[in-house]
Amino acid sequence: MIAKVIAHAATREQALARLRAALRGTAVLGVRSNVAFLCDLLDDQRVRDGRIDTGLIERIPVAAAPADARRAALVALIAQGFADRRAHGGDDAFVRLAGWRLAGAAAPVRHRCTVDGELEVQLALPALGRPGAPASAALVDGETVSVALLAEGPLEGGRSLSLSFDGASQTWIAAGDRGRWWVGCEGQAWQVAPNPRERDVDAAGGSDVRAPMPGSVISVHTSEGAEVAHGEVLLVMESMKMELQITAPRDGTVATLHVAAGDQVALDAVLASMMPIVRDELAA
Repeated sequence: MIAKVIAHAATREQALARLRAALRGTAVLGVRSNVAFLCDLLDDQRVRDGRIDTGLIERIPVAAAPADARRAALVALIAQGFADRRAHGGDDAFVRLAGWRLAGAAAPVRHRCTVDGELEVQLALPALGRPGAPASAALVDGETVSVALLAEGPLEGGRSLSLSFDGASQTWIAAGDRGRWWVGCEGQAWQVAPNPRERDVDAAGGSDVRAPMPGSVISVHTSEGAEVAHGEVLLVMESMKMELQITAPRDGTVATLHVAAGDQVALDAVLASMMPIVRDELAA
């Protein structure tokens, strides 16, 4: 458990409104949390009416909208641009996300990133002006999004970004994490990683299996050199009193096991490295 949020008021409706506002203003970065789910739960009419039973949670489908995840990727790229600018003491043309040209407007520079290890997003970010400057046109998976910077400033451990997307303003927080970014807005949070294929896949087609959350390894069901099928259980982790099966992302051979039963692992730690199965086509 990370924290508890408690709200009270003269009526149930007022208390729920306060609780919703508090959760919408909360973003937990660096670990997975259920803040977004709690926001959706409080928006459910059955919860507001007090018609609650033990099976209610299972009947509420909750999933972050892809549009929000793609916007999170864009926010992470903007945060990276500001971080590069601060690290190099100004607007260095060689680290500028939007590229540069001696004369005329710079051509868009395309970036690729992955949100929460699943959704791959293609981005092209224009040069953002100072707060109050006119909006610029960004490309997100081929769709044009009007984006403008309203304000940007420090927070403890991260940055605050007030942005306008297609005329609607939002406040985001962002924090860098070993080459990746965590970004959050209105109770939701996403981890955005750049160039996942370049990072996790080597020239021979290998890939890393990473921990989806911090926790402990309670059992290992494979060994180095073993051939495994897509979806086969490699190991089991425990986190927050829940067991999680870590499965093979594809058919392959377990090249290296980086953990053993009893090990404590951090979020995104490499658990195993896999290689594609290579067979001798000339074998009899």
